[in-house]
Amino acid sequence: MTKMNCILLTTCIVLIAFCGSGSALRCYHCDNSPTLCRTNSTCLATEDTCLQLKFGKLRTFSCWKTSQCNVNEIADSFLLDNFEFFCCQ
Repeated sequence: MTKMNCILLTTCIVLIAFCGSGSALRCYHCDNSPTLCRTNSTCLATEDTCLQLKFGKLRTFSCWKTSQCNVNEIADSFLLDNFEFFCCQ
């Protein structure tokens, strides 16, 4: 193998390694928890924000889509009408 081929092969391996290890969003994940959430999960590629939802004394934390981070979408998805929410990346 020539020196040029060796350099090219090494470069390709490094690029593949970096492309495959893209940093995915991680969010806390708890459903209807009365305490602070300590569990986290890796979001899907289509989920680009973290949702914090508070209703009464319960909290839900999960991955979410920025395009759905509004009162109507959240109310429809969780069947709630009196809640506070916050989306963050």
